[in-house]
Amino acid sequence: MVSRSTSHRRSAGAVAPALSLVILVAAWALALAPSPAHAEDEYSREFLRALRRFLGSTATARAEGERALRRLGKQVMPQIARWIEKTRTELARLEGLRAEIDPAAGSDDADERVVRDFFTRKLDEGWRSLRDGDHDTARRIAEALEALDPDTSRVYDYRRLLRASQKRLIRSEVLEPAVEFVERVYEVGTTPSVRFRLINRQVKQLVIRAERGILGTLEISYHRSFIDGSNRREVRTMPVTTLDRAERIVLPARREYARDIAIEFDEALPPAGAVARLSVVGKFRPSQWGVGRVNVSETLELPETECWIVPESETALAEDPIRRIEMALIFRNIGAFFAAGQLAAWAAEEDPEMADRLVRVLVAALDELDAVGFEIADGLLRQTSGVSARTKTDPDFWRDWLRGRPGAASRPRARPRGLPEPPRGLRPRRSSG
Repeated sequence: MVSRSTSHRRSAGAVAPALSLVILVAAWALALAPSPAHAEDEYSREFLRALRRFLGSTATARAEGERALRRLGKQVMPQIARWIEKTRTELARLEGLRAEIDPAAGSDDADERVVRDFFTRKLDEGWRSLRDGDHDTARRIAEALEALDPDTSRVYDYRRLLRASQKRLIRSEVLEPAVEFVERVYEVGTTPSVRFRLINRQVKQLVIRAERGILGTLEISYHRSFIDGSNRREVRTMPVTTLDRAERIVLPARREYARDIAIEFDEALPPAGAVARLSVVGKFRPSQWGVGRVNVSETLELPETECWIVPESETALAEDPIRRIEMALIFRNIGAFFAAGQLAAWAAEEDPEMADRLVRVLVAALDELDAVGFEIADGLLRQTSGVSARTKTDPDFWRDWLRGRPGAASRPRARPRGLPEPPRGLRPRRSSG
């Protein structure tokens, strides 16, 4: 009789080739994918770049790939469907070939494959439940998977889902830590500040012990973008502390604790020709916290928040940056064109509609720009489209790129003509002929 642990080891060994096969076929499909040229069923460069990151070997790469695919939005859904179908087809062919070459391997426990597929589908269902806000269902799925399939390499994935769902449940039902900028937009010369909050979701009081007054940490990213096309980034961490370094906080039921924290950097922005983006993430990690006599002491993530820093008296640029780009083109204001364009590019990272509006406005304006203006617009288009910095571009390239996007109109909107003589950066480009 084969012991239970031996059986599980054998089944894990049987599954390993199949998993390797999936990875191999995924890489094979990417390698064979045609370059985006003319045919309707080809993949775009942006999609392939995002997909390679999505299938990357590190968690960071996979997260970047997922964000990139979400940014591309519905326009790449047909490409995703084609890629999945192609991968399935190639996988079936490869499995058939393996069965021909080694019949023993090909017949290797179909029941085990069925079980593997079932666990995989349930794991995917758990992550979907978590994304949809059904944290309790996700937790129960993770607990069931870990109990039913404990001796497999997938147990780490089950535990990761369990931890994530437990933390979401704590945030929604026990204690919710949060951090957000007091203002969305700051002018050069002012000091941004974030509001750190702890919200008690319980009907009982919470007690938090903070050794040396430390409640957690913030990681701050300071990204400065300049009109000449240069960028500077600075990242640092700072502690979140209680007022007067108090080491004990008693938080009554359904109440919150709040504290404003100033964010300062040594190098300030110049008064004009630059904008900045501050983003903050962090962790709530005091020495101990709990409800009543129950010690929870779970480290909780602080969701990301960000603000923008703009030249003095230019906060209106953030209200509708794309509209401000159009106004800058009309009034020939190269500074406002750059600043509003950069704010729009940052906003478009999480907003496919904004990204679509931005590229259309910029491409339509290319004929009005001289070399300086084109460099600004080209940099913004690269940020928004995902086109590589190594790709050689000109106005014709961007017009062709826009026309080649799925669902794109045959031509971009025309910009108004007959405008007054512009300053440097917004002078119409002249043809060489």
